Amino acid sequence: MHAQNLTRNNQFDTAIQECELALSIENPIECESTLSIENPIDPIKDDDIKRVKTELRELIATAKMSKLKKLVKNKSIT
Repeated sequence: MHAQNLTRNNQFDTAIQECELALSIENPIECESTLSIENPIDPIKDDDIKRVKTELRELIATAKMSKLKKLVKNKSIT
């Protein structure tokens, strides 16, 4: 995931934005149909969507916590 790399590189705000953008997609199955894949191997299932959304929410929480820890470490906040 691109957002995971951003978090690893201390680009927390951008990672959070990427995750929130992904979560804002109302019907990700429609996105799949816009791809130029003629015969997808496995169609996206509701369980897959729920799992990815959970992972995105967890990544948002991780990025926020990491950002806070960095601010405290750098004594930007007390």
